[in-house]
Amino acid sequence: MTTSRAGRSWGLGLALALLAPGWAAAQASLAASDSFLALVPPRDLASIQRDIASAQQDRADAARAEQTAMALRDGGQTRIEAKKQAIETTNKKKDVAKREKREAEVASLEAEKKALEREKDLLERRKQLREVEIDLAKKRVELATLDRQALELERELALKRAERAKVQPGSAEAIRMDQVNLDIEQAALEALKKRAERASDVSDREKKVVERRIEILKARRALGGA
Repeated sequence: MTTSRAGRSWGLGLALALLAPGWAAAQASLAASDSFLALVPPRDLASIQRDIASAQQDRADAARAEQTAMALRDGGQTRIEAKKQAIETTNKKKDVAKREKREAEVASLEAEKKALEREKDLLERRKQLREVEIDLAKKRVELATLDRQALELERELALKRAERAKVQPGSAEAIRMDQVNLDIEQAALEALKKRAERASDVSDREKKVVERRIEILKARRALGGA
């Protein structure tokens, strides 16, 4: 999930504002302070609130994914330690068999050791996968948090624009409110910029997760599909 549902709504709105200023100007009745260009396109409060709820859900989903990956990583480490112990035990048995010149048993124990080492390698690769999954989940939590922050600024701007529409144009109060709205709009755009940067981080982590899964697939084939 490179972008959240809330983020997609934001991106579409911004694209419309930047690529179609005529469309933005047509919305002037909804935002008196944006009579030339609405850099944060006006939207109804219900839509904004739905996107805020969506961002909250995205964050909760990512937090759960992080906890799941952490639990799997910890469980995998326990299995790795068990494999290490099994390898050590097999080595000791093989040493005894060598001293007693039981060649067939030595060969059997050597094959068992190699199998255990391949299994341990697979478990270690899976642990590496869990680590990058944890990192991805953390970035998704951050992305959803930034989504919500940007959307809450958009909601505040929508409320302020509605207040501004009721004020007499050209009055001192209108001028003051216009400045407030511009400040909020700037904050919203800066929040959207941070969100876009975090979305790029999420995309990078998603690529790493896929790469680790491909490595594990190859390792499983080496084990005969184990």
